[in-house]
Amino acid sequence: MLRQINILIKGGLIIGASSVFLTVGCTGKPLPCDRLLDSLVDTVYAGQDREVLLTDLTGGFYYDDAFRNQARSEYGFSYWERKLIAGWLILDPDGNPADDDPDICLVRPDRIERLYLSGVTETVECPLNRTGLLLTVKPGGKKGIILRPYFDFRRLDREETPQYESRFVREANSIVVSRVDHSGGWLALRMDAGNRIIKATEIIRITHPVSELTGRPSISEVMAAGDLVHESGKPARFAFGWGLTRNDALDNAREIFETEVQWRDERRERMISTLETFSFECGNTGFQKAFAWARLSFAGLVAARDDGNFLITGIPFHPYPDGWHTALSLNAVALSDGNPVRALDMLDAIATRQNRDSTSVHYGMFPGRIGEDGIEYRIPEIAGLAALCYQDLTSRLTAADTVRDDEFALALVRDLLGTARYRLHDWMVVSGADEHFLWDGPAAPDREGVTIETQVLYDAVRNFLKGYKRLNLIADVHPEMLQRGATWRKVNHAGEIKIPKLLSYRVLETYDIPLPISEVMYFLGGRWDKPWADRLVYHADGSGGLTILPPVSDTTRCVSIPLALSWYQGRGRVRLLRDMDRFTSAGMLTPSGLRSLAETEDEYQPAHQYQLDDAPYGTTSQGDVLLWTSAALVEMYRSIGQDDSILSLTGNLAERVMSSGVIGGIPEAENGSPALVGDNSTGDMIHCTSLAGFIQTAVEEVIGIKPVAGEYVHFRPLIPGRWGNYRIESRFAGGGFTIERLDEMSWRISQRDIEPFLSIALDFSLALGRDAQRFVKVRPGEHIEVRFFTTRQGKWDTEVKIL
Repeated sequence: MLRQINILIKGGLIIGASSVFLTVGCTGKPLPCDRLLDSLVDTVYAGQDREVLLTDLTGGFYYDDAFRNQARSEYGFSYWERKLIAGWLILDPDGNPADDDPDICLVRPDRIERLYLSGVTETVECPLNRTGLLLTVKPGGKKGIILRPYFDFRRLDREETPQYESRFVREANSIVVSRVDHSGGWLALRMDAGNRIIKATEIIRITHPVSELTGRPSISEVMAAGDLVHESGKPARFAFGWGLTRNDALDNAREIFETEVQWRDERRERMISTLETFSFECGNTGFQKAFAWARLSFAGLVAARDDGNFLITGIPFHPYPDGWHTALSLNAVALSDGNPVRALDMLDAIATRQNRDSTSVHYGMFPGRIGEDGIEYRIPEIAGLAALCYQDLTSRLTAADTVRDDEFALALVRDLLGTARYRLHDWMVVSGADEHFLWDGPAAPDREGVTIETQVLYDAVRNFLKGYKRLNLIADVHPEMLQRGATWRKVNHAGEIKIPKLLSYRVLETYDIPLPISEVMYFLGGRWDKPWADRLVYHADGSGGLTILPPVSDTTRCVSIPLALSWYQGRGRVRLLRDMDRFTSAGMLTPSGLRSLAETEDEYQPAHQYQLDDAPYGTTSQGDVLLWTSAALVEMYRSIGQDDSILSLTGNLAERVMSSGVIGGIPEAENGSPALVGDNSTGDMIHCTSLAGFIQTAVEEVIGIKPVAGEYVHFRPLIPGRWGNYRIESRFAGGGFTIERLDEMSWRISQRDIEPFLSIALDFSLALGRDAQRFVKVRPGEHIEVRFFTTRQGKWDTEVKIL
């Protein structure tokens, strides 16, 4: 399994980026492997400060400014949602600041190097799979330095100011700190032997300037537990190690020192391996660099835990797995490293949490937010997303896995029955106003009633189960009861109508599962191909009566509609063109994604709204741009043949990878008005689904590589001619293949270890306004050249040579 450490950076202009030529891979004519990571270095100068991020693949991450800002106490080192360190000061031997004169910060894929005019050099690293930090400080003179760390044991999502317990372990040259209740574990700060500790415990109050944006306290208490004195002019090393107990933290810090060479080598090898799983070289060096950084960043969101591997939703504010965003992002995992099995393993890790918390009223449903302490919510859409994701991933496998298929089908059945048992009213999946059942859905703070995306995604569940015949062979499950029923019942809506009962199963005999969306619209007197209002149906009162909200013809309430329409398999070109016109006229279509609310709506706000009492976590989207909608938007563009729009959107996202949020990452959202003062990004600075959308679009739509099934690849590039010739190298189906464009009409293709052969459908938009197509088979170790030419009749023909 490939996992990755990641470093990211935020900000404005990319200094020197245009002069860096990135070649990914170690075959052909690339840069030497030992220079590959150096080619991604970004230089930040004083006065152009940006944010940086390091991850350790355990759920720990270091988040800070390129030049540390001590007043921003949400920065520092965190483990999952535990805040541990708010930063540190570097002082000279006389106690004067030695880090207040920044000069240059070098942001590398594996470390951060800060250079100060005082002569001090500071290097921060996250050890691979070891929760903590390694800090190396080179003094500016011969008298050494003093390090003053600030400890901050809070949970990121709670308003609290902890009381501290600290211990000084002089024989180990260490300070260990925890909350008095030890709920956040322990943090040990260990020095090289020969240094001294000066005890100086005090509470320092630090202003929290972004509290208005995050809903957190404006003042937080940070503990300075002691000064660590390094008296030599040689470089000083400090290891921060976290553990559940005091001894665990000390051992972790010690291990970071003792295995330093090992984890550095492992990290470098994994980063290079990640880049080499899918390499792309072309004349557009900016896109190359953005694509490489994005993939490193995305790989860095994969965190290993004792109970499985998970995809972290976002950093810094949501460092936990989430079923919704995992299902949306796993296709990019498979595309990024050519391994759909790895992505399926992550989906399994989500599905196995269905029945972990038997006291939950959501028992049996796919989990949403997964913390170390349990699961906070479950929503029915996740099962639909998981079904679509699972079908796409398994289509790329060369052989069926009936055991995995059976387990996944049973997970969908459990979800369906759990939904029916706890959340169904009058044959539709419904959210109550006080239940926050769907509050994590796309940009909707009040999710009472029936939502379109719920019904559409539950169609995916039903269709999967209908097509899965092996379910009949699994004991104690009767799938025919999920597909049809012999009984009928009446619903009081616009008179008496008959609706087929779809579920009659043991203790759930009084409940039904959701109807297909076509049947729902039929019974409501509507049509499935109409654009709907977000909240289609309300339970107006406790009597079970239904109120239909009429469709809005020229605006839309919520971005969940285009998402649902994009996911729904019955869409058509005419309807999509109409929808795109509607999004444009409503001001929802932006260069980087869809707004969460139309500009013409009364509730529209150009920026993300915070500290709202009726919204989850005090926030709501009412007009900001959700960058993670890019994949659905690109799918709509492709369906209506707008290739130029795909290229434009992908280019804008590539710019954001390098210039906004954090370098290599794409934010969860950005303010609808770029003219707003301050940071235009909102939510997580690096968001898994935003990155996944960019990676998936880059691979499948722009570069044009789309695995179809088994050893079959469809290659239809949208690479602009101005990018020049290009080279694509990818691991695939237990081996790998290479595609090179030699000139405007010729390509060279080779493959290794794919038995018995690799099938590639070449599909190009060349001159004469016609597509040029050719199907070729390439055997292991074979190199072929395909040249397109026009015949006397003005048609395309091909010449294939084995080299």
